[in-house]
Amino acid sequence: MTTKQTILFVLSLILIGSWFIVHFLKDDRPTYKSLTSQMTFYRNTSIMIGDEAKNLIHEAERAIEKSPDQKPIVGIMHEISTILSDFYAEFDQFGSAFYQYTKGDFPFRRVYFLPIDYNKTLPVKTAIKELEVDQFNSKKTLAALEKVIFKSTESLDISQSILNEYHQKQREILKDNRVFSLLNNKKKWLASLKKQDVVHAKSQLVALRYELNYLKWQLLENTQELIQKDKNLVKEAYMIEMHTDRQPIVGKPFTMDFMLNTYINMKDLEIKLNGKKMIHKDGLATYNYTPKTAGMKRFHLEFSIKNPFTGKTDQFRNVKKVYVN
Repeated sequence: MTTKQTILFVLSLILIGSWFIVHFLKDDRPTYKSLTSQMTFYRNTSIMIGDEAKNLIHEAERAIEKSPDQKPIVGIMHEISTILSDFYAEFDQFGSAFYQYTKGDFPFRRVYFLPIDYNKTLPVKTAIKELEVDQFNSKKTLAALEKVIFKSTESLDISQSILNEYHQKQREILKDNRVFSLLNNKKKWLASLKKQDVVHAKSQLVALRYELNYLKWQLLENTQELIQKDKNLVKEAYMIEMHTDRQPIVGKPFTMDFMLNTYINMKDLEIKLNGKKMIHKDGLATYNYTPKTAGMKRFHLEFSIKNPFTGKTDQFRNVKKVYVN
């Protein structure tokens, strides 16, 4: 081997060695393992939230059995659910097609002994170029939601103050949700997506589908709460309150007090918590609870009390929520 060949050979080894060193020093495997774990979490949690959204409608349907005049509220819940379910199906079709186009690029496969290039963006660009991006329309979905939430509810037989409060809560939810803020500017969103590698792009699609389910649950929960709002003057006088002695923590007992803060005689009051009758004294019922799992816990309260103005027994319900750490 001549001196010139030797020098070229050494330079080649140095270049190849440098390439390997750069790639190994830039090993993103931990990051991508973390992202794939997050995708699993989002998928599982999304299923749970979807089930919770269905339960809200079922609970509302049971609640109106005693208040058939509030049936239109359940109708609005069904409309919200249908609008978002249809949009979810459209967006899911886009996501599934994207997965199909990039299935050869993730999970990553090592080619011989070469390091894996986790950060390549070409598969994402190619997939988006092939996809039909007009198959979902977030602006149309948002307009349909706003029509149901802000127009259809105007005919409900509830006080204007309660309706205004409901509209404000729903308006804030729609404004803060990332789905519409991103997808309403589809061209900009796709341009941003093209700059991402396969895992980050898929992670964003999974997260957006999760947020769609979460949006549905939020909107339905607020709408369901309209059933709990009472039009009756006497019922509005009852201030339903709940107090806890500390921040709830898994495995540690804590106490909750439920009360009706009112001057009306409480001797004819009956309180039920999650369907079980509670003992109370002067309108105060105490419940000792030891949470076994973390997360949001709901306590369904039912109150029956004799209306001193009509002589009839009024029944109404409320749901109190407590977050357990």
